[in-house]
Amino acid sequence: MTKKVLCEQEPPMSRQKLPALRTLLVAIVALLAGPAPTLATDDLLVATNEEFTDFSELDLSALLDAEVNVGSSFTKKLSEIPAIVETFTAEDLRRLGIRDLYDLLRFLPGAYENIDPSAPVVNPGIRIRGGPTSNRIMILIDDHNMLDDATENYNLMTIPFDAIERIEYLRGPAAVLYGSSAMAGVVRIVTRHPDEGASGYAAGEYDVLGEGYSARTGGGWRSDDGTWSIDAHTQMRRTEKQTIFVDPDNLGATGTYDQTGEQFVAMLTARYVTEHDTAMLRFIGNRTSRPFTGLENSLSANAGDTIKRYYGSEAEYGRTLNKGWSLSVRGNYDVRRRDIDTGIFPSSQQLSATRSLTDQATTLKLDGEIAAVRTGAAWQNDIAEFSVGLEYRNIRSSNFDFVFDNDGALNPLSPPQNFSAQINEANLFVQGGYQPHDKVDLLVGGRLNVFKPTAKNGITDPALGLQPTVEGDLKISPMARAAVVVRPMDKLSVKALYGRSFRLPTIVEMFVNLGPVVRANPELDPEIQDTVELALDARLTDRLSWRINGFYSWIQDAIDFKIIDPVNIVVQYQNATDNNRLQVRGAETTLRWLPHRTLDLSGSFSFHEGVTSGGGYLRELPRIVAKAWLTVLPFGDDRLTITPNIVHRGRMGTVDGDTQLGLSTVWKPTSWLEVSAHGYNLNFNN
Repeated sequence: MTKKVLCEQEPPMSRQKLPALRTLLVAIVALLAGPAPTLATDDLLVATNEEFTDFSELDLSALLDAEVNVGSSFTKKLSEIPAIVETFTAEDLRRLGIRDLYDLLRFLPGAYENIDPSAPVVNPGIRIRGGPTSNRIMILIDDHNMLDDATENYNLMTIPFDAIERIEYLRGPAAVLYGSSAMAGVVRIVTRHPDEGASGYAAGEYDVLGEGYSARTGGGWRSDDGTWSIDAHTQMRRTEKQTIFVDPDNLGATGTYDQTGEQFVAMLTARYVTEHDTAMLRFIGNRTSRPFTGLENSLSANAGDTIKRYYGSEAEYGRTLNKGWSLSVRGNYDVRRRDIDTGIFPSSQQLSATRSLTDQATTLKLDGEIAAVRTGAAWQNDIAEFSVGLEYRNIRSSNFDFVFDNDGALNPLSPPQNFSAQINEANLFVQGGYQPHDKVDLLVGGRLNVFKPTAKNGITDPALGLQPTVEGDLKISPMARAAVVVRPMDKLSVKALYGRSFRLPTIVEMFVNLGPVVRANPELDPEIQDTVELALDARLTDRLSWRINGFYSWIQDAIDFKIIDPVNIVVQYQNATDNNRLQVRGAETTLRWLPHRTLDLSGSFSFHEGVTSGGGYLRELPRIVAKAWLTVLPFGDDRLTITPNIVHRGRMGTVDGDTQLGLSTVWKPTSWLEVSAHGYNLNFNN
């Protein structure tokens, strides 16, 4: 059992063929590439956050059919949006004891944590709908894509949680609106605006058994007329002994690993809002330090921390014009720095008489940047809508070097990279909707993606494929979506959805060339996924909502890490052939019920399975993921909330899997003080 207690003020290589070297390099590439392939209206916010007494006082229509922005160019209700969407308000997060995206995974329908055993702490990820990798999912802060530049992985602690107004969770493809990697789903974090006047908060947390702690501070100011606002938030977290359970699907690795590390994130946002104009300027900084553990433990000695640093900036401006038109422009520039301490390598072989074993402590360095700009226009009237946009992204990575810590020289047992690479990407997207009847909505959309990869090697060796300049072909990928939403009754919606989505190959997948072990492949094609869905969204009563949907997806040109020379253990990222096309199918259902003014019950059940077109059955994809939680108000108001929860994930037809029980308790004795305790366990592994 892990227990947390919280007190807070309420927030308003040489070329030698060494077997150990090969295994280390494969582990490092797996680490860099991520896990191995194998609410929303103002009325609702007021009701849930400011005037809450008990569940009978909530605006149930807004709660069970909230308005969201994800999955559409315009704000729409959940029952009308052409996608499968769930929402979590800030009040939901508070009651469930959620403090970061790791905690949120326990409650997202159909999602679960995916651990890479080559680096189980450095590379935690998310699977949605049984998707085989984390980089087929998009995480947005407002509309800012937080995926990594070189690997399209992400850091799950990307934002201080007290800055969140709500979370919109879309399952299924959304590439027409959001671009590369929006294949299995989108998690969109909507940030909050400060209240009028000045406000501030401070919070602290201690993990009793994990011997960790965290602290959060922040504050903001908003002018009396609501035009100008500025807010800042920081969050720090340290764990000493906390352990994580490794998914048995991952290369057969099971068990627990220590999760010792530190995380720090800070965010500053300034906004200007009028009736016709909106402007926003934001800065985010994040530093994560965690041990590099896993397969490399037997290959090197005294491995240290992996340090990842992220600095992001974003500017956005929008203007509402007459006759239903609006214009927007947004730009962002992100910088990432990575230092992966691989320890003394080799651990027992002294490389020279002048360099001791201690002097052989080695660090892998990889830096990168993303610059992006997007502009768009949208129009809407009572029965039609239209949006169009252009987007350009430049993705760069550099300094892929294994260097000695004491003098910065290249480790001669590591293949010298010293390369710089970039991807230039351009997108044109357009979407239109029409309502031929007040109970029928039609929508079609498309995106055209063009990308060109290039790399320059500082050190050349034709025998190893290290050419001065390596270029991939110009590639064009068309995407499409279509939706029909029918409302035969006021509280019933039927949605038929189709979407084609894609994921561009990353710089690591295309250009990392680790000597004779890992070969570059600049001719990788984008992954393409087609998905069809049928969904039913019903308000069975004023206090009960129910959604059920089935889906079928097939992925072409899936990118996988393959052995191309089993004798010499040479590997390369390659696209899957048509005979090995991945297919995933499944069904999902969610429910929310308010049976009494003191009770709020939510639950979800998801089933997924995967096969290849060649007939292979993917054991790592079939999943039953069931989740439920009940919020209880013993005193009929929010002075005390108790939320027990249960999460089960397993396989159809077997006893494999695990069940987690959790409990969150929040006590609010005054308007400015809150004390909470949260815990969960893993004592029910089968």
